[in-house]
Amino acid sequence: MKITKVHPEPPVAVNPNRTEKKPRADLDFQNVLKEAWAKTENSGPMPSAISSAEAKESIQSPPFSVQAPGASPGLEHASETRFQGIRFTEKVLELLEGYQKSMADPTIALKQIDPMVQSLSKGIETLDSLSKSLAPSDPLQKILTEAGIVSTIEVERFKRGEYI
Repeated sequence: MKITKVHPEPPVAVNPNRTEKKPRADLDFQNVLKEAWAKTENSGPMPSAISSAEAKESIQSPPFSVQAPGASPGLEHASETRFQGIRFTEKVLELLEGYQKSMADPTIALKQIDPMVQSLSKGIETLDSLSKSLAPSDPLQKILTEAGIVSTIEVERFKRGEYI
């Protein structure tokens, strides 16, 4: 069966009231990217992917040290909670990445991965408390909730023995 185009090109809707807009020079993608890169370089080292040797080291020392936020009033509390939520989510994602690499490495025994799973369990509680302290309309709350769900699923799979 031969298929031919019905229209040689898609129809274009033209708005007669619209004036042609010129691109703004200050919104050049390259400039915005350079500014963002400069800000991240000034804020400290960025986390990178870890090797299986680093995963073995991270098994020995769980990365969780962030505590649930205290009751500080007003906007400072909200921004501090968001900052802690972002940082803690990064730590959980790094731990999940290390967990994934450890599970993929046949030289690492499941007993060596258990401390990482225990650390994930503790992280789930903190993610939950941080999520509850954010406003329901905050997009970060959804991210915290999803990270908690993924972590919970992996912890339960490990505990049930699905990877034996």
